[in-house]
Amino acid sequence: MVATHLIASLKKPLVKVEKTLANLSIATNGLRVRADLCHELDPTVLRKSFSGLLVYALRDKSCGGSFQGTPEQRRRKLVEAAAVFDLIELDEALDLTPEMLDKIPTEKRLLAWRGEAQNPTQLRLHIRRMLAVPARYYLVAPEARRISEGMVPLRLLHDLKRSDVIAYASGASGTWTRPLSAYLGSPIVFGSLEDTPDEISTARLTRDFDLPNHKPISELFGVVGPDVSRSPSPRLHNAGYRALSRDALYLPFNATSFPEFRVDCLSTSAFSDLGLKLSGLTVVAPYKEQALAVATSLEEIAAISGGANILVRTEQGWYAGTSDPSGIRVPTKNMQLSGARAAVLGCGGAGRAAIAILKQAGARVTLVNHNQGRGRLAATLLSVGFMPLKRFSPKGFSLIVNATPMGAQGESPPFSLRQADPNTALLEYVLSEKSTPLISDAREQGMQVIDGWDVLCAQTSHQFQLLTGQELPPTIIPEFLDKRSMFQ
Repeated sequence: MVATHLIASLKKPLVKVEKTLANLSIATNGLRVRADLCHELDPTVLRKSFSGLLVYALRDKSCGGSFQGTPEQRRRKLVEAAAVFDLIELDEALDLTPEMLDKIPTEKRLLAWRGEAQNPTQLRLHIRRMLAVPARYYLVAPEARRISEGMVPLRLLHDLKRSDVIAYASGASGTWTRPLSAYLGSPIVFGSLEDTPDEISTARLTRDFDLPNHKPISELFGVVGPDVSRSPSPRLHNAGYRALSRDALYLPFNATSFPEFRVDCLSTSAFSDLGLKLSGLTVVAPYKEQALAVATSLEEIAAISGGANILVRTEQGWYAGTSDPSGIRVPTKNMQLSGARAAVLGCGGAGRAAIAILKQAGARVTLVNHNQGRGRLAATLLSVGFMPLKRFSPKGFSLIVNATPMGAQGESPPFSLRQADPNTALLEYVLSEKSTPLISDAREQGMQVIDGWDVLCAQTSHQFQLLTGQELPPTIIPEFLDKRSMFQ
């Protein structure tokens, strides 16, 4: 078992320090005070409520901070902080002067470089300069604008194999590198107090990625999408790997372009160069159609629906499949679908897969879509009826499937469920922190409701089996449902 320091960054002024610290993940064993963002905090007050490692950082604009004082004022504050903090963050370009190094002891130095994405040669120049100066820790954190730029600091970390070097990528496209850096030997992983697009919270690093204590891994899986930093999938999959003693890790890849991700990760040896095998991926909208282009073989239902949300590495190449049908098949297994009228809202990958499964079950399906051109084309290809969303009424349908993002931001549907028949059921793919207006209305009408969480759990079990060839342990889903408020 490997131990890593899990350090939370304080970036906002704290009104009640004790309350904030009480809400930290129990596994958090360090705090980094960003004094340029949260103003000066009395370390004696912090010490009353926290016994872990205290790190002091005061960044000006040249190193991504907001300190407004002069360089001399900044350096004076760093020296003053060294009297009470355990580590002082020193910038490679600003602070490695004889005067500063004389005043800050070696054991309190955390030498850091941050900046725009670097090629391997440039990054090695920065770390070489820092390693020439004795310090307790050395940190490099280039900003990643695409997944491949996150590979550079990880390759450096892997090659150096030093217990005093911290390396990861900052920015939304680099969030996945933080948990993985621990598995590659980083002695410290920095997280935030709350999840943000650019940074994972220490609470999520603990729950989802088994930090700060973790076992070695040899295999990678992940979810790919434009914004999957808050996806609950890593927690479910990683819990399954731990229960099965599988040396694997599931990561969230925030990819701004799937073709770029394909070039960076699926067509190169980037992960194998780190000693890891990328074995499979979950793909979310809007990349499901593009995922088919990767496949050398594919599942029939993925071909019919025109989209894949599962990619599995095989000896022959990438196999493309879809777990979208399980989001319909499992929750409706006790419903009588043969001959029933079903309305499917949305003609994306999930909607098309839902139509295919409902047709196989003998349901009479109508596709409902806002964009009439796309909707009519999909309905023709799938041989089902079509109805524009603005004309849709739930009356006469036994099942309504919302396979659109409608309601994710709290917007109300353009139709009323009061027109629905008494025994109508509603199934929704939207994964929302609170019940969507459509779900709330359905419950008020006494309808049978299958929400996005139910769909997620059904799909995750199927995804796990497709990706690993193993069944998700039966305890994982109930435990997740009991604690799903952690994601809200």
